[in-house]
Amino acid sequence: MKRAMYMRALHLKYEWKSTVFWLVFPFIGTVFLYQLALTFIGESKVPIAVAVEDDSAYAMEIVEQLQTVEYLNVRLLQKTEAIRLLEQHELDSVFVIRKKYEENIKEGRKKLIEAYASNRSYAYETSKELMSSVVMEQALRAKTARDIEALLINYDMQHLFDEQIIEEKVRKRQIETDLIQIPFSLFNAKEETGDKIPYVSKWAIWSSLTVLATFFLFDWFVKERNHSIRQRWVLGAQTYMSYAFVQFVLYYVVLLLVDLFAFFLFSQSMSLWSIAVLCLCRFVLNSYAFMVVALCKNPSTYYILSILVTLLFTLTNGGIVPIRDSGYVHQLFAQLHPMYALLKVELPIAALLLCSMLMLVGGRLKNA
Repeated sequence: MKRAMYMRALHLKYEWKSTVFWLVFPFIGTVFLYQLALTFIGESKVPIAVAVEDDSAYAMEIVEQLQTVEYLNVRLLQKTEAIRLLEQHELDSVFVIRKKYEENIKEGRKKLIEAYASNRSYAYETSKELMSSVVMEQALRAKTARDIEALLINYDMQHLFDEQIIEEKVRKRQIETDLIQIPFSLFNAKEETGDKIPYVSKWAIWSSLTVLATFFLFDWFVKERNHSIRQRWVLGAQTYMSYAFVQFVLYYVVLLLVDLFAFFLFSQSMSLWSIAVLCLCRFVLNSYAFMVVALCKNPSTYYILSILVTLLFTLTNGGIVPIRDSGYVHQLFAQLHPMYALLKVELPIAALLLCSMLMLVGGRLKNA
């Protein structure tokens, strides 16, 4: 084992640059692609403007609700400025909350908000419906408060009337009975506070990039199987099969340490179970790379297959194309796909596959 490690150290003396590059490549690629995704999603938001002419709590509630919508970029502007930008097609739509908005909504009056759109407004209807839903909820709370006040006046109990308490209770009931609210999470990701762009997972990006890095790190197996190098194993004290096994273990340990570091940086679920899944998925991924490299006779073929396998794993890991957590496809991927199992935090039950794979690799090594 010491001899094999010494030989690997001699090789790294001339190939340390490429080795270091592929070890840090997933980290650099993850940060770059994540920031690129944030920029793209941020720029793809629909710009709308809201002109608030009433400084009441009701009016600000509408603005706050619109700002929580992930695909809207809400800007607070004056009415004249907002309409000017709309005419220049820099805004999709403009909404003006008129003066005395809270007073008018409590009195049950109509025409509370002005809406403007252009011939290029493609999100106007959606924005209008979102704002209308908030206005309807506010109108319902105000009407409930008025009805309770009238009821208390009829029974000479108006001293018990508290508008804030009534509206707060109605608001809680509206939240509890929201029938169209559909929670969504990617790979059981916990919701974060602050400025957050949804549906972008650093861990999913890293898992795809580490596949490519793993396959390219295993190219030593192809390079060291050419005719001139294989001659030394005939008279050597160590067989090539034992040498390859030691290298496999060494690469597994090094890559697992890198995985653990990435796990603490990018993963959102920290537990002993997820670490155990990570260890097994790393072993499966290295075994896949070892099997592919054992079947290739020249580096160019191996590099092409590495890229194809990386694309296949990326498209089927559930990060790009959603896969339901049920059915035969899920069960198959959870057992055989290391990155899918890693993102789903499930153990890939691939013992039989790994045994047959190692037997295939062992037979290939004997023939080397």
